[in-house]
Amino acid sequence: MHAFLGFTLAEWVAALSLLTFVFGGCASLIRYFKNSISEPMKVAIDELREDLKESREQRKKNEGKLFRIADDHTKQLYNHEGRLNTLETITSSSVMRIDRAEKELQGE
Repeated sequence: MHAFLGFTLAEWVAALSLLTFVFGGCASLIRYFKNSISEPMKVAIDELREDLKESREQRKKNEGKLFRIADDHTKQLYNHEGRLNTLETITSSSVMRIDRAEKELQGE
């Protein structure tokens, strides 16, 4: 019999057949997992990425609207504050006039 590194030709063929079977099975499993898990996950990630992009664009648009509304409200607050100050001044001067008028009437 022919021997190479202490193994016969039949043992080498059996070992090579076994290795081919194991590596072929591993390659098939890898291909299966790639097609059944990796590809759908890649599609889902791409869809999620697109949804995030749309969400980001919508958020920017809404932020702009909110800032404009906040600016309008700030202007209205300043306007109201000015009007209140004017009313307080008018009321204060009217009260002072009434007080003076009462004092003059009492002093007569």
